[in-house]
Amino acid sequence: MTKTELAKAMTQANGGPFIKLARIADMVGDSNITRVRQKYLLGLERINGRYFIPEVAERLKEKAVV
Repeated sequence: MTKTELAKAMTQANGGPFIKLARIADMVGDSNITRVRQKYLLGLERINGRYFIPEVAERLKEKAVV
């Protein structure tokens, strides 16, 4: 799955271009939101507590193990 495909799927599943931390944690299968924030989201900007999906998708792809 490419970064673009991932961002598109996340946007469709979430209903918009921004996503909450708890939803990201659900998607990566980790219930510990602090760990998810530290592992995947450090340095990303938030707007009203939500992350911009294309940035999240890029970070997830960077951290992916193939």
